[in-house]
Amino acid sequence: MKLPIGLVFGFSMAWAQAPMKALNPRVEKIVAEVSAERVGAVMKKLEGFGTRNLFSALDDPKRGIGAAARWIRDEMASYSPRLHVRLDEHDVKKSGRVIRNVRLMNVVAVLPGTTQKDRLVMITGHYDSLHIVRKKAGELERMDQEATVAADAPGVSDDASGTAAVMELARVLSGYEFEKTLVFVAFSGEEYGLVGQGRYRRCFEQRHYWE
Repeated sequence: MKLPIGLVFGFSMAWAQAPMKALNPRVEKIVAEVSAERVGAVMKKLEGFGTRNLFSALDDPKRGIGAAARWIRDEMASYSPRLHVRLDEHDVKKSGRVIRNVRLMNVVAVLPGTTQKDRLVMITGHYDSLHIVRKKAGELERMDQEATVAADAPGVSDDASGTAAVMELARVLSGYEFEKTLVFVAFSGEEYGLVGQGRYRRCFEQRHYWE
């Protein structure tokens, strides 16, 4: 159905003249505090660990997933005393894409709510990384598991960027109070089949993350 030009023009004028709703000043203030420079610096820092493969070093102070996990934990703990930060550590048995027994570490930061503590708002990313190295097996190419574990996997876009966003939101939002509980999680083991999220689901049922 075609509308008369005048009627269409009238709709357009009415839309253009509709008053804009005022922005929530609290939201404006929060948005203004988010720093692109800080997000970029966190991405650069995570890249600097060389690799964050799930099977990389846990106890090396400068390289590997263990060093990255501890840095994320310490950095988020520095944002506010109201932010409850912990490493959620869990031993994962060899199964499926997990090629050997490994210790998994999710980094969890909880900002308790004021009046609705049992209602959770999740802000998550994953900090582990993967650089797949392939080898020929007959006519097919398959992942070389050991070479993949040993390879540098700086993972800047996948997912240092997401982790940096989670951390920056934790920094900014921990300066405010909210009715609901905010839970910031940097997951591990996502590149090997969402292992960290699986651990979270079990803890969710037992309420371990926010008590």
